[in-house]
Amino acid sequence: MPRYYFDTNDGRSLAVDQTGLDLATMEEVRWAALDALPDMARDALPRHPVRELSVHVRDEEGRVVFTASLVLITRQDGKSMDPETSNGVSPPLASPMM
Repeated sequence: MPRYYFDTNDGRSLAVDQTGLDLATMEEVRWAALDALPDMARDALPRHPVRELSVHVRDEEGRVVFTASLVLITRQDGKSMDPETSNGVSPPLASPMM
Protein backbone atom coordinates (compact mmCIF):
# COMPACT_ATOMS: atom_id res chain seq x y z
CA MET A 1 0.00 0.00 0.00
CA PRO A 2 1.42 3.42 -0.88
CA ARG A 3 2.50 5.83 1.85
CA TYR A 4 1.56 9.52 1.74
CA TYR A 5 2.99 12.41 3.74
CA PHE A 6 0.81 15.31 4.90
CA ASP A 7 2.75 18.56 5.20
CA THR A 8 0.76 21.33 6.87
CA ASN A 9 1.14 25.08 6.63
CA ASP A 10 -0.79 27.44 8.89
CA GLY A 11 0.42 30.61 7.19
CA ARG A 12 3.13 31.12 9.76
CA SER A 13 4.91 27.77 9.94
CA LEU A 14 5.36 24.62 7.90
CA ALA A 15 5.22 21.17 9.50
CA VAL A 16 6.82 18.48 7.35
CA ASP A 17 5.36 15.01 7.91
CA GLN A 18 8.14 12.48 8.45
CA THR A 19 5.83 9.54 9.32
CA GLY A 20 3.11 9.44 6.69
CA LEU A 21 0.03 7.26 6.32
CA ASP A 22 -0.54 4.12 4.30
CA LEU A 23 -3.63 4.74 2.15
CA ALA A 24 -5.04 2.60 -0.64
CA THR A 25 -6.77 5.19 -2.83
CA MET A 26 -6.56 8.85 -3.77
CA GLU A 27 -10.05 9.25 -2.31
CA GLU A 28 -8.62 8.23 1.09
CA VAL A 29 -5.78 10.72 0.57
CA ARG A 30 -8.29 13.44 -0.23
CA TRP A 31 -10.40 12.76 2.85
CA ALA A 32 -7.37 12.58 5.15
CA ALA A 33 -6.16 15.97 3.88
CA LEU A 34 -9.60 17.57 4.21
CA ASP A 35 -10.02 16.08 7.67
CA ALA A 36 -6.88 17.89 8.90
CA LEU A 37 -8.14 21.39 8.02
CA PRO A 38 -10.84 21.79 10.75
CA ASP A 39 -8.34 20.85 13.46
CA MET A 40 -5.86 23.36 12.06
CA ALA A 41 -8.60 26.04 12.00
CA ARG A 42 -9.51 25.41 15.64
CA ASP A 43 -5.86 25.77 16.62
CA ALA A 44 -5.44 29.02 14.63
CA LEU A 45 -8.77 30.65 15.51
CA PRO A 46 -8.07 32.15 18.95
CA ARG A 47 -4.82 33.79 17.94
CA HIS A 48 -5.07 34.79 14.31
CA PRO A 49 -7.96 36.63 12.63
CA VAL A 50 -6.90 35.93 9.04
CA ARG A 51 -5.14 32.76 8.11
CA GLU A 52 -4.70 30.52 5.09
CA LEU A 53 -4.31 26.91 6.12
CA SER A 54 -3.12 24.23 3.73
CA VAL A 55 -2.23 20.57 3.53
CA HIS A 56 0.12 19.38 0.80
CA VAL A 57 0.21 15.62 0.33
CA ARG A 58 3.39 14.02 -1.00
CA ASP A 59 3.80 10.49 -2.30
CA GLU A 60 6.74 8.23 -1.48
CA GLU A 61 8.80 9.87 -4.24
CA GLY A 62 8.21 13.36 -2.82
CA ARG A 63 5.78 14.53 -5.51
CA VAL A 64 2.85 16.66 -4.33
CA VAL A 65 -0.23 14.68 -5.36
CA PHE A 66 -2.97 16.64 -3.59
CA THR A 67 -3.41 20.03 -1.94
CA ALA A 68 -6.29 21.30 0.19
CA SER A 69 -6.58 24.89 1.49
CA LEU A 70 -8.87 26.84 3.76
CA VAL A 71 -8.95 30.60 4.33
CA LEU A 72 -10.08 31.42 7.84
CA ILE A 73 -11.28 34.96 8.64
CA THR A 74 -12.69 35.95 12.00
CA ARG A 75 -14.74 39.14 12.39
CA GLN A 76 -16.31 41.27 15.05
CA ASP A 77 -19.19 43.63 14.15
CA GLY A 78 -18.53 43.29 10.42
CA LYS A 79 -14.93 44.47 10.71
CA SER A 80 -11.88 42.41 10.11
CA MET A 81 -10.04 41.62 13.31
CA ASP A 82 -6.76 41.55 11.38
CA PRO A 83 -4.47 44.33 12.59
CA GLU A 84 -2.52 44.05 9.31
CA THR A 85 -5.39 45.33 7.12
CA SER A 86 -5.20 48.96 6.13
CA ASN A 87 -8.65 50.16 7.20
CA GLY A 88 -9.88 47.26 9.33
CA VAL A 89 -12.99 46.78 7.19
CA SER A 90 -13.57 43.63 5.18
CA PRO A 91 -16.08 43.14 2.39
CA PRO A 92 -19.44 41.77 3.56
CA LEU A 93 -19.92 38.02 3.68
CA ALA A 94 -22.08 36.51 0.99
CA SER A 95 -25.51 35.39 2.12
CA PRO A 96 -26.14 31.66 1.94
CA MET A 97 -28.27 30.56 -0.99
CA MET A 98 -31.72 29.34 -0.13
